[in-house]
Amino acid sequence: MKKLVSDSLCLLSGIILGLSAALLAWGVPEYRQTKTLYCEMDLELIQTYSYVQYRQAEPRHAKAALARYLRTIESLRSDHIQTLDRKLDFEAVKTNLRLYRMASLAGNKAEADQYMGNAQRGAAKLGWADTSSSDLSKRIELREARELELQQKAGALPHVSVDKPSEVRRP
Repeated sequence: MKKLVSDSLCLLSGIILGLSAALLAWGVPEYRQTKTLYCEMDLELIQTYSYVQYRQAEPRHAKAALARYLRTIESLRSDHIQTLDRKLDFEAVKTNLRLYRMASLAGNKAEADQYMGNAQRGAAKLGWADTSSSDLSKRIELREARELELQQKAGALPHVSVDKPSEVRRP
């Protein structure tokens, strides 16, 4: 009798596992929605971590955090979640522009040009009218100044130089 119960449980668990795998393979909408939600949560967590590192860490740690964030974006792209495509593209442009600013401030023109090229391709993919390097660099400067101002007003960050994102100045 115990063997029959044990065999029945094994069969039942095998059926459940098989159905689960089939649902995943067939792309059941509820699964896709759940997967999208988890991917968005991952993106938000890593985005927040990367941004805090970018603003408060020394330059090499800030750069490493932003590079990690770009790898996460690429990883999420490989999951082929269509609802996230535009957000991932925008985040990649923004992150490449931040890396561009860091490389420019460090005097590394070749690296800065590479990041700007990535940002320009991403901006074109998003359909932005002006993807020139001067327009994109102005966009990121304005965005960072606005973000910094809002966060300092909220008391979320110490006083940080806009030109040197990782340089913290005490009030």
